[in-house]
Amino acid sequence: VVALEMHLEGQHAVRTVEVTKLRGERQLTGRHVFEIQQSGLVVYPRLESLYGQPPEEPPEPPGRAGFGLAGLDAMLGGGLPHGSFTLLTGATGSGKTLLGLHLLAAGAAHDEPGLYVSFTESRARLLAKAAEAGLALDDALANGRLEFERYSAVEPLPDALAHRMLAHVRRQGTRRLVIDGLGLTYGRMRKAARLARAYDDIERRIAELAAFENPAISAAASRTCLPCGRVVGR
Repeated sequence: VVALEMHLEGQHAVRTVEVTKLRGERQLTGRHVFEIQQSGLVVYPRLESLYGQPPEEPPEPPGRAGFGLAGLDAMLGGGLPHGSFTLLTGATGSGKTLLGLHLLAAGAAHDEPGLYVSFTESRARLLAKAAEAGLALDDALANGRLEFERYSAVEPLPDALAHRMLAHVRRQGTRRLVIDGLGLTYGRMRKAARLARAYDDIERRIAELAAFENPAISAAASRTCLPCGRVVGR
C-alpha cells in the first residue's frame, strides 16, 4: 500500500509518499518527500532513515588538507585533517568565501577534486572574487578538479538538497567540499516539524556522510552571525 499526500509547511506545499504495507518484505518506513519534475516523480528518502546508524568511521588518512596559506597552515599543523568537517564563522566580509576558495584551489593543485556549493553567490561572482585575490582556477575548472554548484535558499526541501549534494560528491569523487550560505535556508524551514533534524542533516551530515563514502574528503561550511546572534549563513 502506497500513500501519497500533500500538506503545507508555512505557505509551501510539500508532497510526501509512504509505503504503509509491503507484504513479506521490509520497507523504508515513514514519510518521504518527493517532487514532480519534467522527467517524472523524484523521491528523496529521509536522511535519518537511511543513515540512522552510520558505518564505523574508517581510519583517518595520512596528511592534511592545506589552504595554500603558509601562516594559516602552520597554525593548523599543516591544514585540516582529511575526513573532517570544519565550521568557518565570521561577520559578513570577514573572508569566509575567499578562504573556502583557497582551500579548493590548494586541493586542485594536488589533484584533489573540489566542490563549492553556494546558496548565495553565482559561479561568475565567485570566479571574479578568486581572480581579484590572484587565485588561478581556469585549469582546475577545465579538467574537472573544481566544480561549482548553486542551490536556491527559497523554500528548500532539506532531504532534496542533501541527496543532490551527495550525488554530486559521488559523481565527481570530491575530496574537498565547501558549503557556503546554508544557514540562509533556516528561516524558510523554521515552521517545519523536522526543523532540528533537517537543519542538522543539511548543515552537518552532508559532510560526515560524504566522508563515510570517501574517507579522504575534507569539508568546510561557512557561517555568518548577526548582532542578534541568529545564524544566517553556514
